[in-house]
Amino acid sequence: MNAFADIHCHALFGVDDGAPDETTMYEMLRMSYEDGTRALCLTPQCSFDHMPSPHAVEEAFGKAEQYCRLHFPGMRLYLGNELSYRFEGIEMLASGNCRTMAGSRYVLLDFFTVRDGAFVVHSVSAVQNAGYIPIVAHVERYPCFYKDKGALEALVETGAVLQINASSVLEGVFSPVGRMARKLLAKRYADVIASDGHDLRMRPPLLSHAYCAVEKKYGERYARRLFFENPSRILSGKRIQVN
Repeated sequence: MNAFADIHCHALFGVDDGAPDETTMYEMLRMSYEDGTRALCLTPQCSFDHMPSPHAVEEAFGKAEQYCRLHFPGMRLYLGNELSYRFEGIEMLASGNCRTMAGSRYVLLDFFTVRDGAFVVHSVSAVQNAGYIPIVAHVERYPCFYKDKGALEALVETGAVLQINASSVLEGVFSPVGRMARKLLAKRYADVIASDGHDLRMRPPLLSHAYCAVEKKYGERYARRLFFENPSRILSGKRIQVN
C-alpha cells in the first residue's frame, strides 16, 4: 500500500476548532504518520467572521514542520485553508486572506451551514469563473443534497472536486451521512477521501480503515485514486484523474 496523502486536516494548534494546544498537534501528526500518511495539508478554518491570525498560523506550521523533520523525516506538510464560503469568498481568495491548497489553484470550500443546494452549485461555478479549482469539502454531510437529487447532479456536472471524510465511509446503515457517502462512492462521484481530522478521539486524522473498506467494496483502483493519486495531484497543482 502506498503512502496516503491527506488534503484536509485541522492539526495546527490554536487557530480554529482543531488541535487546542501544541501537544495535541504533535500527537495528531504522530497518529497521522503511524496510520500511513506521508503528505498532509493543514487546513485551518477561514471565514469572513473568523480569519485566523497569519502569525499564529505560520508559527504553528513552523513548529509542525520542525517536529516532522526531527521525528518523521519522510512526512511532508503543506498549508491551505478551509473556506466557509459566502458571497465574499472570492474576494478573500483574491486578497490572499484565504490560502489555496499548497499555493495551487485548488481551494477547499465548506458549505456546512448552507441549506440550499442551488447556492452551492452557483458558488462553485463562481469560484471556477474566478480561475480557481473548487474542492467541496465533506460533500456527504450537506443535508441539502439528501433529497434534492437534481442539485447533487448539477454539482457533479460542474466538475468540482468532491471530497468525502474517511469517517463517513465507516458510518452505519442508519446514518444519512454514511448512506450519502456510499452513494457517492457507488456512482464514482467522489474524487478524494480525507480525514478532516480535528482531534485525537472524536475526529482523528486516520485514513487506513476507510481505505480498506473502500478497497474491499469498490476496488483497489478506485481506492488508490481517492487516497493516493488525486490528493497527491492536488498538492502538486495537477489535474486530478476522473472517471
